[in-house]
Amino acid sequence: MLLKNELSSLFWRHLPYIFWRQLKISVYILLFEPWMLKSIHRFFRTAFLMLKKRKIIMTKKTVDAKEMKKWFV
Repeated sequence: MLLKNELSSLFWRHLPYIFWRQLKISVYILLFEPWMLKSIHRFFRTAFLMLKKRKIIMTKKTVDAKEMKKWFV
């Protein structure tokens, strides 16, 4: 979902938090749910389609990144 929903200008600002969260999730999956590693393959297989959908969604957005930043600060 992050790939599809995060605005590029806000992505760089949020990168440390995103990285830390994804690292914790990855460690949890490795330790407790190793069968979920198959989802990594699925992610890369569907990433192109997600990016196409993202492009369509972003053309219809009505609020810019500066305004969205105000909502979450």
